[in-house]
Amino acid sequence: MMDLVPFHIYTQDGIKQIGSFFYGSIKEGTENYEGNKHVVQVEIEILKKYQRQGIATNLLKIVYDFCIENDKKLVLGGTEEEGTRKFFNSIGAQEALTGVENRLYFTDVNWEMVESWYNEGFERATGVKLEYYTRMPDELLDKFLSFYTETMNQAPRQDLDINDIIFTKEMLRKEEEDAAKIGRIRIRILAIEENGDISGFTEIVYLPENKTETKVGLTSVKKEYRGKGLGKLVKAAMLLKLKNEYPDVEYSSTDNATDNAPMLDINKRLGFKVHKENVAAQITTEALGEYLKNKGILNVGHYS
Repeated sequence: MMDLVPFHIYTQDGIKQIGSFFYGSIKEGTENYEGNKHVVQVEIEILKKYQRQGIATNLLKIVYDFCIENDKKLVLGGTEEEGTRKFFNSIGAQEALTGVENRLYFTDVNWEMVESWYNEGFERATGVKLEYYTRMPDELLDKFLSFYTETMNQAPRQDLDINDIIFTKEMLRKEEEDAAKIGRIRIRILAIEENGDISGFTEIVYLPENKTETKVGLTSVKKEYRGKGLGKLVKAAMLLKLKNEYPDVEYSSTDNATDNAPMLDINKRLGFKVHKENVAAQITTEALGEYLKNKGILNVGHYS
């Protein structure tokens, strides 16, 4: 759970919104605080017309002050916008994780192959069953949270200076509640073994505000169950469910790290194509202070 401070950015007359900005860090006292208490997350988006006018740089002064006051050592931000990426580079931030948003248009899907993946998955993973949930039942909570935490933290982090995240009951229930409030449908598909283990997983989010699109979240297979086609099985199950129950959907999108070869291979075979690049950039508080000082924004005495 994070403490976030959001802002809307307007023109001086207060009439037109020209951007948005937030920063925040993991709440003290929560399970994930000790491992990542050094990190502040920030997001800055400015309309292109208003970029390169010093707005983002001045906003970073707010972030820097927060870091100094709360002993934060690292500022982390992400973007898929080229202008923001150039800004990160200009302040000396390191591109620590590179990724892509891949899209799959359903007119391009080889449905015969998808159905074969689905059928072959059950043949290779004898005894496995699939279960579909929009709200995780209490009796599966402990197993699911353990599985999700383990496999989520196996995803590539490249050079990101962050530690493992524990996916908690509070985080899960908040996700479910937030989705329900705005009418989004998050479907989690679990592959469950005869012994009760969760061996594979994928999740999709249906967007009622844009009925033609769905978002694919984490897809993962537990290490000891890999090599049985479970990744392909849950992906195929997801696509078949969308085809059969959500006829308005035209495409699905998903984010992948550029070095996540196994998942990129599955997505490529399904027909996913690169839509946008994205990046997570990081800069130490000390380096950010040097940048602001050189820009004449930071009081030298404050920095020292």
